[in-house]
Amino acid sequence: MDQVPRAQQSRFASLAVEIRQAILCEIPDIASLNNAVKADESLQSAFSNYESPILDKILNSTLSPELLPEVFAVLESSHLDPWSEERVNEILDRYVERKPTPIRWTLADAQIVGDLHYHIQFFIDDFVSWALSAHPLPNGEIHAPLSSTERFRIEAAFYRFELFCNLFRERNDKNYEIRRERSEQFSEDFAFWEAEQLGCILDYLVDKISPAFNDVARHDILWGEFCVPFDDFDLHPEPHKAFFVWSKLRLPFVMS
Repeated sequence: MDQVPRAQQSRFASLAVEIRQAILCEIPDIASLNNAVKADESLQSAFSNYESPILDKILNSTLSPELLPEVFAVLESSHLDPWSEERVNEILDRYVERKPTPIRWTLADAQIVGDLHYHIQFFIDDFVSWALSAHPLPNGEIHAPLSSTERFRIEAAFYRFELFCNLFRERNDKNYEIRRERSEQFSEDFAFWEAEQLGCILDYLVDKISPAFNDVARHDILWGEFCVPFDDFDLHPEPHKAFFVWSKLRLPFVMS
């Protein structure tokens, strides 16, 4: 194979591999890292020899350390195939104990985490606007910005909602009844106010999704043939039942 002329070689190629790896560690997010290694062969080579530490460095600079148990639980639950109650209990036990299993990162897993983090940041801001619009301050006063603690609580609730969806969404297997029963016990693993947070997230998503969903259900011929129900969804059912109904609507899906 002909060698690439020196004039056409990447400027990164002349750098020591350790310097290229250090540069990659300073990239701000996973999407930018992915673009960089695809665009430059010398960066790809440096990345492939040091993949997990580079990804770990970028994710640790992107994610709050307090959220890592949520992140690891959601990532582990995204690979739950085949489904088993034993695996569900293992994931939830580690999450509740705040003892996530150390991960050797791959780019594919890091992209899952990076994409979900991006989606959740959007949802946090929109959720806050939605919630505060129901209780406006008098005389046109403006609500104070979220504190870091308030933002963390909302962010953790969105991750917990995604965790529920990953664990208990519908699957083409024979575990429907076991999965339904275990899903009803989900809130028992958390404080009552954490379960209420999930109810708030559900109400928000239902409010956002229902208008478009109902419009399609009313007018789509195929949906009509299959009698897809709409408009009769009670916005305040028992939380575990509502979660199970909506468990297919994971956050990246809602964003698409």
